[in-house]
Amino acid sequence: MIALLYEKLNRVDEALEWAERVATLDDPAKGGNLALVARMRGLRLQGRCLAAKGQKAEAEAALTSAAEQLASIEYYLAEVLALRDLYVCVLKATDREGEGLARLKAAIVRLVGADAAPEQLDVLATGLGDEVDLAAVLEGA
Repeated sequence: MIALLYEKLNRVDEALEWAERVATLDDPAKGGNLALVARMRGLRLQGRCLAAKGQKAEAEAALTSAAEQLASIEYYLAEVLALRDLYVCVLKATDREGEGLARLKAAIVRLVGADAAPEQLDVLATGLGDEVDLAAVLEGA
């Protein structure tokens, strides 16, 4: 929560410091977390912070790792959110939108299936935020 608060306040260095603790430490007494999913949220935040600092390669590595680990344990919604961060924070900024959209589409189909109900897609579109046009993602790529 502290890392997210720092991110919202645009205090990227402090957010990154806390995100790295959550992402890499499993000792709660040192700011870490035992839960893999919580560590992956920390890794996502770490990636967003690194991207905000202009460290796109490091951000891509963190966000890709989070997405892959989340997919491996079948946390598909969290995988979609990690890939959304990768697309918005890194791939759009490095002229690799097509790659990002393709990865995002594959993860979304894994999450909701090829013929998801419109209500499901509406909820997902809201969760993805204004930076991602879900209809365009599902049409293209």
